[in-house]
Amino acid sequence: MNPDRIDALVDHLCMVLDAMGEIPLSLREARAHQFEKYPRELLASLEKHGGDPQLALPEWLTRIQRLMLNPKDKEYGGLQIANVLQETERLRGFISENFPHFDRETLRHLRASLLARVLATMANCWELARAYSYSDTGASDKFTPESINRDFARSVMEELQRIPESRRNAILELAKKHVLFHIPYYRAFTKEGRGEN
Repeated sequence: MNPDRIDALVDHLCMVLDAMGEIPLSLREARAHQFEKYPRELLASLEKHGGDPQLALPEWLTRIQRLMLNPKDKEYGGLQIANVLQETERLRGFISENFPHFDRETLRHLRASLLARVLATMANCWELARAYSYSDTGASDKFTPESINRDFARSVMEELQRIPESRRNAILELAKKHVLFHIPYYRAFTKEGRGEN
């Protein structure tokens, strides 16, 4: 079992969930069922198919895509659907390249550690996202996609140093995507926008 590949797998799962709106926006809002449901379903599908992602992944992705196109509990905008489809394809590509088969040890490890891994990953993303929200980037509107892509990294360098070096680049990209997925929410953390949402 390769810890780096497990970390990267969890990162991809986080982005699928975040694009779907299933990741809470702070630890206070976190409820296990919000972000464990779909990864648990993926693990169950893998176990059902003997660890074979070629059988399990299409089944899981079809369920996700069907939910997005025919939602029961909430409406999904066109951009959000596009983001989810993009992230699910990235997950599919990553698994195809890195996990030709999930052995029992890996599945058992994910069953036991998935919640803690998701929370640890998102806690770092939340910290960087808030740091960017409070930063002075000099942009007239720092919450345009162009401003975020241009200014995010340099605006969170101090906070980034507190993250283990081996995880910095990955967390930086995840946190930037997280802000892009939730621009209206993070506008509320700026001095101008606080209290608007």
